[in-house]
Amino acid sequence: MKVSKKMLLLTAIMGMTWFGVFANNGISYDERNGVANTEMNGVASEERSGVSSASIIHDESEERPSVSAVSSTSSIDAESEEKNDAGEKHYMYTVKLNDSNHKFATIEPLEASDDHTISNAKKTNLYGMEAIEAEVNSVYPSYSLHTNYVALIRWDLGGPDPIDRVTIHDGGDYYKYVTYGITELYDKESKDKTKSGFGMEFTIKLKKAAYKDEERELKNVAQILQILGRNTIEDGEIFKPYEYIYTGQTEGMDVNRKSNIVGFITIPDRELQSLETPYGRVDFIAFIGVTEQELQAVMKKELTVKELYEKLGTDVTSYTRKSVI
Repeated sequence: MKVSKKMLLLTAIMGMTWFGVFANNGISYDERNGVANTEMNGVASEERSGVSSASIIHDESEERPSVSAVSSTSSIDAESEEKNDAGEKHYMYTVKLNDSNHKFATIEPLEASDDHTISNAKKTNLYGMEAIEAEVNSVYPSYSLHTNYVALIRWDLGGPDPIDRVTIHDGGDYYKYVTYGITELYDKESKDKTKSGFGMEFTIKLKKAAYKDEERELKNVAQILQILGRNTIEDGEIFKPYEYIYTGQTEGMDVNRKSNIVGFITIPDRELQSLETPYGRVDFIAFIGVTEQELQAVMKKELTVKELYEKLGTDVTSYTRKSVI
């Protein structure tokens, strides 16, 4: 079985918290217009990530220039603040709409797909974000929503965060992450009729009780998903099932750098079914955290990614587990 040699270089990824302008779950969000109101119970985070670069290498001999994982955020000055009758602040952002920042502009036109990596998709008449929400809600009802991170300024409006939204659902002994924004959420922009945007959204399950500071760890994983999304949107990287992502780091990806998890493998999401929407196909790619020993075994072809997944026996990433190799 062919295993893609994808290596993701996340220099100094450990200890990162957040980047860009992202709001927590107290926010009111207009999904159709992509407008995030600043009436929120939480606080918009503008913390800077510890990541200095991010790039993907297909094999050891082909290296690309690094792409900065930290983008500048839109600044707010005193003159941009307004207050309503209740004294609440509302920030006004100036966005240059003539600056091209469209996610899907570089996607080549395609009439038919020959990619049969994932099984047949479920047909739906729902569009964009609604289609994804409906599929997620069929497995994780609305009451399971634990946190909803939303970009205050969308990428196509000049914002720094490539993924518009990351939802985190309570799955019992784990949290389930789902991204929104690597596919076309609002309109059909690309000329590829076979898939919506880049044709995939990311998911990951993070085991609970495997860390001390839950809020920081939840943001940390959301940040990692943003970096993966950035590699797709800026470099056109497509993640498929049964690939490995080698980060080139030896310390854990958790905030405290104590875990054994240093990279990922991918599988088709076992809960969310691929969708055939009016905008095109959407696949859900699940990421599972793996150890250095496990990655080395795959890279040395001692076992395949699929065999490693079977050996793990779970799709939940745990910071406290030992290597199975």
